[in-house]
Amino acid sequence: MARGQSPYTDGLYSSPRQRSSPLMKRESSVRRESPARSPAQHDLVNFFDNLNLQEQQHAKVYYHQKFIFQEALDAKQRIKAETDELRLRESKASRDSVREEAEAALQAHIEEERRRQQEEERRKQQEEEERQRKARAEQEATEAEERRVREQTEKEEAAKRAEADRIRKEDEQRRKAADDAKRQEDERKQQEQQQQAEKARKDAEDEASRQEQLEQQRKAQAAAALPPPSALSASPAAAASSQAVPAHIETHHQEYLALHQRLKKFRVDFWEQSKSVKEFKTKVGEMRREIKKAVGQLRIDGPAENKEAMAKVKRVVTLSLQDTFSPPAPVNDYLPPHTQLPSSTNPMPTVPSLTIYVLSILSKAVIALSITSCVDNGKSAEAPGVLIAQVFSQAALQFPDPNQNPPSPHPASLISILLAKFHACAPQLFGPDASGQKSFIPESGHYDRLVGLGALYAAISLRNFSKTRALNPLPPTHFWESTALIVNTPPQEIQIGQLILLKFMLENSAERIVQFWGATGVAMLKEAVVGTRNRVMQGGDESVRNHQSVKALGILEEAWAKGMLFRLS
Repeated sequence: MARGQSPYTDGLYSSPRQRSSPLMKRESSVRRESPARSPAQHDLVNFFDNLNLQEQQHAKVYYHQKFIFQEALDAKQRIKAETDELRLRESKASRDSVREEAEAALQAHIEEERRRQQEEERRKQQEEEERQRKARAEQEATEAEERRVREQTEKEEAAKRAEADRIRKEDEQRRKAADDAKRQEDERKQQEQQQQAEKARKDAEDEASRQEQLEQQRKAQAAAALPPPSALSASPAAAASSQAVPAHIETHHQEYLALHQRLKKFRVDFWEQSKSVKEFKTKVGEMRREIKKAVGQLRIDGPAENKEAMAKVKRVVTLSLQDTFSPPAPVNDYLPPHTQLPSSTNPMPTVPSLTIYVLSILSKAVIALSITSCVDNGKSAEAPGVLIAQVFSQAALQFPDPNQNPPSPHPASLISILLAKFHACAPQLFGPDASGQKSFIPESGHYDRLVGLGALYAAISLRNFSKTRALNPLPPTHFWESTALIVNTPPQEIQIGQLILLKFMLENSAERIVQFWGATGVAMLKEAVVGTRNRVMQGGDESVRNHQSVKALGILEEAWAKGMLFRLS
């Protein structure tokens, strides 16, 4: 601002409103007029000058008040700004204080948590050390107890074995004494018979005449009967006559049934004894489950799977033969008397009791599989038959008579364990009249069982061992003998079960029969199928004649004619 100017008068006349007002226009016109004016005009000019002066004073007052107001407003704003700044500083100081307190609290919490974790880790470490100490103590106590139990068990088993050996020796002595007594009795009877022979000569002449007639009848029937192979020495007269089963066959059957009962009791006793040692019980249980699982995996069309399953079973049998914990079992205890080794055999062969248990479980599993799987297809018995032949043909399970020179081609074999099961389930295979049907099994279910048993028996007994060094545990002569016992049964005594067994023994075996016996085998097939069917239709019981098993023999003949290109009739 220029010196001498007031902020209240500066720009007084620069206002557009003042420059355009009538007063300013009159003032300008008066000032431009001549100085020689009238008094009235002069008064008017003074009036307007005074009025203008008043307006200037009012303007000064206005601008002064405006300046004061502006100064007051600026002062208020400065005070407010200072107040706000003060509050901001206080708020910032408060926040800083709160943050510092929070950081201090957080740091304290972190330190506390760290200490707590360290304490927790120390506590857990102490607990783990205490647990390990207790576990070691318990393990040591358990091992000590197991050692004590094992030692006690070994002592008891040793005592049992000693007692068993004593009893066995006593039994052998009693049996030997009984054999000697029987031999002496037979010699005495023979002498008596020789003495009575002269007295009975006349009666013998009449009996000879009758026997001659019977001999002629026997020869006529033998011409149509099965031609036995050279390996089988069967009596044609006994086969063709209607008399009861030969005594030795019934005796052998009863021996196998007794062995079957001993095996049932043995399995129960062996399992109970194995419970005394936990590790051995676990081992026995795993072996039993492994055998059942592997046998259940056998299939008709799965050679690779069957090979693996058979390897599992043979591995379990091998492990059982290597067992040293179970007591040894004399082999003769699990052979029927007519196949036992001589009592003079020294040393008497033994196998671990675990092996007997494993073979018994295997026999049960194989028969159960055949019963369930062969109802729809008899070829399902092929894989179990191969398995049984491979297992029981092992040298460790066959026991030749050391007194025979040269040794027999068919030594004693523990396949008797399996045969005992066959004698119990299908006695018709071995001659007895009993049906083998259990009271709790319906007739249809029993016949279904015979389907699998017949197919399995053929699959086991018709195996070809000509290309291996192993010895056949069940040579084909057993198949021939069982077939002959069924076929030579008088027609009025033939049962449905025998026909079912015959049909499924022959159904998938014709090729092997011809391979083993050639033309003699073809003659046997003809007699077994055509001859048996004709005899049953002529002289059999009505219920047997009407049964579908008789028709099945005819269907079997037709199937062979189509598939194997030879006819039996």
